[in-house]
Amino acid sequence: MMNTEKFKYDFLRYNRYHILRPNFFLKVICVYFLKDLFLMVVIAAGVFKAKGLSPEITVLVNLVSPRMLFATLPIGLIGYALINRSPDGSVLARRIWKNGRWLIGLAAIVHVGLLLGTTVRIDTAGGIVVLVLIALDIAAVVYVFRSKLVGDVFAEFPPPRDPE
Repeated sequence: MMNTEKFKYDFLRYNRYHILRPNFFLKVICVYFLKDLFLMVVIAAGVFKAKGLSPEITVLVNLVSPRMLFATLPIGLIGYALINRSPDGSVLARRIWKNGRWLIGLAAIVHVGLLLGTTVRIDTAGGIVVLVLIALDIAAVVYVFRSKLVGDVFAEFPPPRDPE
């Protein structure tokens, strides 16, 4: 019989080191903040392949610029910490992981700031996209800071191995 007192949540939420795995919504939020990187690659490939831009893509081109990559940097740090989230993880990975909520908040602030700095008018299709993206940023931050599960995920990192 399994000891259920050790686990605060369902035991399937834990990995082999007995720490919480990032849940689905946290993963979606991280992928959402990496969207600018993915869109830049897609647009660059489309421009290279088609030798030009279609009118439908111009709305995206106005919103996706290399400066938007600054909003992906905090999420990249979280990815680094996630990859190194093991007993052999570095002190840097542990610090980054512990501050994961704040890094997601920083990514949202940078993203909103960059969106507000665009020259897209609100009464155009691009303006609607900007408003939707800002609303998604706010929703992501609210979820990350209000969710007890997300707080517990970022609070856990496997203890270092004992040097023997």
